[in-house]
Amino acid sequence: MRYACLWVFALGVAALRAEEAQHAPGAVAAPGAEFKEGRGIIVSEATKAAIGLTVTDVGEERLTTDVRLVGQVYRTAGEVSQNRGERPGFAHASAMVSEAGAREWESYRDIAFDLQGGVVTGRVCAVDRTMLAAGLQQVDLLLEIPDPGRTLKIGSFVPARPLDHRTSPVMVVPRAAILRTAQDTFVYVHNGDAFLRTPVTLGVQGADAVQIVDGLYEGDAVAASAVETLYLIELRATKGGGHCH
Repeated sequence: MRYACLWVFALGVAALRAEEAQHAPGAVAAPGAEFKEGRGIIVSEATKAAIGLTVTDVGEERLTTDVRLVGQVYRTAGEVSQNRGERPGFAHASAMVSEAGAREWESYRDIAFDLQGGVVTGRVCAVDRTMLAAGLQQVDLLLEIPDPGRTLKIGSFVPARPLDHRTSPVMVVPRAAILRTAQDTFVYVHNGDAFLRTPVTLGVQGADAVQIVDGLYEGDAVAASAVETLYLIELRATKGGGHCH
C-alpha cells in the first residue's frame, strides 16, 4: 500500500513538472496523462486506476434537503390583486433569496407554512427578478398561502419549508464530481478518450449529490473522483491559465 501511494504521488509530481518543449504544440504529456487543447486530459487506464479516477453517468434524482425561510406578507387574502398569477382568496408573501435559492424552492411541489392555527400547504407562485436585473444578487420569491380565516396581516412573518423536503426529479452528479475554483465551478466531462473541464451552474445540494442547472446534458458522463488531480495536470499544461468549454 505504501509503495502504491508513493507511485501515485510521483505521478502527480511528474505531471506538474513535465516540460512542454518535449511535445508537439498544443499537447503536453506526463507519464500516463496528456492534455490536448479542445479535447481535454487523456488518461491511460493504468493511471486512472492509480489515481482512483472513476466515471459516472449524469442522472436524475429527487434530492432531499433541509431548507427553510421566513416570508413577509405583502397582500392579505381579502385584497384584490392586479398582479398576474396571484389568485384571489390567498395571502401572498415574499422572501429575498439568491437566484440558486429561488430555483431550489421552485423545484418543490408543495410548501408548508407554519401559522398560529396550524400548518397549511401553499406554493411558490412566482419569482420576481427585478432586483437581479438591477445588478443585485437576490430575487424575490413570491409565496401563495391559504388563509380562509383571513388571519394574516400585511407585514406578518410566516415560516416556510418544503412539505416533504424532496425536490422533483432533477439532473444530478455526485458531490465529488464538482471542482470549485476561484474562477468558477466545473466538472470534467468524459469526452471520448479524454476529460474536458466544463463550467456548470449548481442548484439544490443534497447530502451526496448536487443538482446541475446548466452546463450538462442528459446522456453525459463525468469524472466522479480525482477531479483535483486532473485540474493540477491541466494547470501545468496551460501554465496556470487553464481553458474550458
